Amino acid sequence: NNSSGSLLVNETFSSYSSAWKVNDGKLQFQNGKMIFIDEENSGWSILTYDLPRNLKNQDFELSFNWYNTFKEDYASASFMIGSSYSDSYIFGLAKWDNKMATSFGTYSNFSSLSSYSTAADLSPYYTYKITMRKIGRKVEWYANDRQLFTSTIGQDIDMTTIGFLISFYHKIEIDD
Repeated sequence: NNSSGSLLVNETFSSYSSAWKVNDGKLQFQNGKMIFIDEENSGWSILTYDLPRNLKNQDFELSFNWYNTFKEDYASASFMIGSSYSDSYIFGLAKWDNKMATSFGTYSNFSSLSSYSTAADLSPYYTYKITMRKIGRKVEWYANDRQLFTSTIGQDIDMTTIGFLISFYHKIEIDD
């Protein structure tokens, strides 16, 4: 339990919830995992979930297991929290040269791949427990309990929706 704020329970990321909405992608379930696939590479395929309340002024922790299957030499997958993709805070994983990189920031002020060296030893073929801790406007990101970086979230972002974004014909697997 996160003593500094409320904890979003696993129900938020329930693999079998009918509340997930798919835009330009395919959602399936296998072995207790939610699998989201980009089949047509029509830009970003987006999977979203409306939260029960606006978390803008809440301290919280989000955790989920995330596995990427990339079919291209370069591909990326992102997690977003906001009201829509164009008004959100984004954390991304990308792969090129068989290495993983991270990116983060608001949609309008994105620090793309700025922590490449931090994440260079992450394998693209491994399941990571990704944790986001928000305390005020400060955000801490962890992979398997190892801190990747801290950043600041925009004051004007209403946190009413979470989502995953993928492209380049690949898929992500998410479980609680």
